[in-house]
Amino acid sequence: MSKWKTLETHTIFKNQWFDIKENKVQVTDELAIEGVVTLSFPDWVNIIPLDEKQNILLEKNYRHGLGQVMIETPSGSMELTDKSPMEAARRELYEETGYAAGKLVLLGKSAANAQLQTNSVYHYLALDCRLVSQPKPEIEGVIEFWLEPFDKILERIQKSEITNSYIVEGLLRAYTYLNKK
Repeated sequence: MSKWKTLETHTIFKNQWFDIKENKVQVTDELAIEGVVTLSFPDWVNIIPLDEKQNILLEKNYRHGLGQVMIETPSGSMELTDKSPMEAARRELYEETGYAAGKLVLLGKSAANAQLQTNSVYHYLALDCRLVSQPKPEIEGVIEFWLEPFDKILERIQKSEITNSYIVEGLLRAYTYLNKK
């Protein structure tokens, strides 16, 4: 199977967070498909923050798409002023929680949603985190945050208390990384 060739692209919606494009693509010599939609977002960062005692910093966020409050880790979009995903991870952790990391470890990169979206998610383990300031969220979405032992995270995932897929992926990447030592 070869890569589809884009024959036409039209932007059908655009705002400060993402844009929606409708594409006509050539799948094979005999088959072209119209109406293939892509969502273009900036790349995202997902941060798994641990303090010096291996407690994880979790937060509750309201997610309008599901109309639910969800347990998550700090995360967000890269901004034009971010020089790298690591810089974005430091900024998001600080803005959302007021915490700073002693060290950031890149755990990997994944596709946010390869079927529709053009962006990637960079997963970072933030070690030796400490509270240095009051949170400064850009949008009031974080309802509360707290520390709890990281070794309880698998139980929360198994009970479907944490369900955002890229948050779960980052937590599992962090768990694997920490248990290889």
